[in-house]
Amino acid sequence: MLNRTFRFNFEKFQVNLAEILVFTGLFLWTVQIYFDDSGYLDLTGELPLKLIRYFCMLLFMGAIYFTEKSYPVKLAGAICLGGAFIMGISKMSNDGINLLQLMLTVLAVRNVSFRKTAKAMFWFCLFMMLAVILADDAGLIYVEPMLETERIRYFLGFKYVSLGPIKFFNIAACGLYAYTDPESVGPDTRGKVHGILWIFLAFLFGANYWYYRMTDTNLIFYLICVMFLLYVLCVKFNLNLFADNILIRFLASIGYPLLCVFTYVVAVLYDPKNSMWVRIDDWTHTRVQQMSKGVTRLGVHLLGQVLEENPNAADMSRYFYIDSAYMKNLLKFGIIYTVLLMIVFSIMFRAAVRAGDRVMCIWLFCTAAYSVFNNNMTSLVSNCAVLYIWTAVRILRDKERPLPFLSSKRRRPPLGEDLIENHE
Repeated sequence: MLNRTFRFNFEKFQVNLAEILVFTGLFLWTVQIYFDDSGYLDLTGELPLKLIRYFCMLLFMGAIYFTEKSYPVKLAGAICLGGAFIMGISKMSNDGINLLQLMLTVLAVRNVSFRKTAKAMFWFCLFMMLAVILADDAGLIYVEPMLETERIRYFLGFKYVSLGPIKFFNIAACGLYAYTDPESVGPDTRGKVHGILWIFLAFLFGANYWYYRMTDTNLIFYLICVMFLLYVLCVKFNLNLFADNILIRFLASIGYPLLCVFTYVVAVLYDPKNSMWVRIDDWTHTRVQQMSKGVTRLGVHLLGQVLEENPNAADMSRYFYIDSAYMKNLLKFGIIYTVLLMIVFSIMFRAAVRAGDRVMCIWLFCTAAYSVFNNNMTSLVSNCAVLYIWTAVRILRDKERPLPFLSSKRRRPPLGEDLIENHE
């Protein structure tokens, strides 16, 4: 009788422990990133934020060690953690440390549902966004607005005008994904509410428009509008623009690599003496010129190099900053890493198409287009889609499993969202 009273499911305990460690780490990681990118940095300094980062890595390593049965994954996590600590003690490049931290986080979420992760990141990022905006409004971290010829751009507490809208993209994407019931999307869903409520969608659109009015960041505003439009068409009106057919599978597989090659070709072909290229560069706010400058000065190498940038736009004669995620990864981390990254995102896009996961298809489609002009492809607080990789791997590995939404009889949970298997 005593044994029966204290009996519990150890496997369930493992999953819960992973979620506790991972979500605690993600929350603290979000806090320190928002502090680092806002006026809070002047109040806290860099040392506390650095300590939080390393504590987060210990939490992620704990999630791997205590809940992961795969010894290669445990070994990879230990290598990432040890490498980051050695780099930090040796005061080596922060780029290498950031890469190892990202890899450790990806390994840590292997046994956590991505839908739960997206829901957690939605609330973590929304909370910190409000904390920054309210502190700016109260004058605690106020930054004087940027006065230009015909417009006033407000920083809203962040170090750069565009940081707030960029981070709002992740909030919107996580919200759409986390709160869209996958069982409400598909051919046999009559009588069900398709996706999130209209009022929630209107709230997100209103927040996006408010950010646009305050910061005048055109690109991210229109991108989020495209994401909302695709969501309305694919989910609310149940129009399947990402059907699992040969054409869509092919496009999902080559989209990211193709855009990466396209970005590099544009940078190589750019000619400042050609009027057409000058107009294109003006339209992209000198992004093409900066990419061309990076390729000319540094070149592209197999294993990457130190990329020293000067993002201070007040002195355009010395300004040098690569906005494109494709080009920045090529220059900073090299060809090998960029190829692997393109493979990862292609796998995720292909898996989302196969699973009929329309919201993730929209998210990855917008990320692919946006990464031509922005470098937040793998930033957890600006775009945490990379954490979807383990769900994608499970979807593609289980090829014989019936696709969701094909039959209303004995419907199984959506691919990748059922209980996580224990992988050896």
